[in-house]
Amino acid sequence: MTTEQLVENQEGRTDEMIQQMIAEVDAGDIGDPAPPPGPGDEGPVLNREIDQGGESLEMPMVTASHSHAGYVYVYHIPTGERRAINKNMLPTQLKKTLEDGTPAFSLRPIANPRIKAPQKLKCMLHADDPNRNMWDGLGFPVCNKANLTSPYQVSRHMQRRHRDEWATMEQQRETKERDEDREAQRLLYKAVSRSNGSTVPKRRRRVKPKEE
Repeated sequence: MTTEQLVENQEGRTDEMIQQMIAEVDAGDIGDPAPPPGPGDEGPVLNREIDQGGESLEMPMVTASHSHAGYVYVYHIPTGERRAINKNMLPTQLKKTLEDGTPAFSLRPIANPRIKAPQKLKCMLHADDPNRNMWDGLGFPVCNKANLTSPYQVSRHMQRRHRDEWATMEQQRETKERDEDREAQRLLYKAVSRSNGSTVPKRRRRVKPKEE
């Protein structure tokens, strides 16, 4: 039985427990290896605020550089959300707790998370984007960013990381909207013209026969 299995239901983890868990990670007994962040990733979010599950609030912190310690997956216990972090940051992650004092992260996948994990959205320039063929035709680069949590974050990422491409997309969207508006007006005008040009048959007046 690993150290994590012994403490996963206890309140918090001591420094000695965390060091033992890290030793077991280094030995390959626990922890799934994770690939390093690819091009387009700003780095793994290490201390992101979690609104669900009662985790302590912290300011976002993104790694500025990646060491050669390697990466490993950790799992947010309330949601089951998987995150790849640098092994150098394991002590920080494993020491985090929820409001009830229990550990916030596990080195093992969570079979039955208590709450739904936030959605993960991809950059609009991702290789899997439905419009990828169009972007290739325009010479747009491929971005591997795939852990954005809302449409707003997608827009912000595009505006900050892909300004020229975003401006082109917005121009195309506005042009399409204008064309659709013009087509709608044309169809409406056509329908009104047909209505005004049609004749309504007059009702015949019934003539009462003369009395003799």
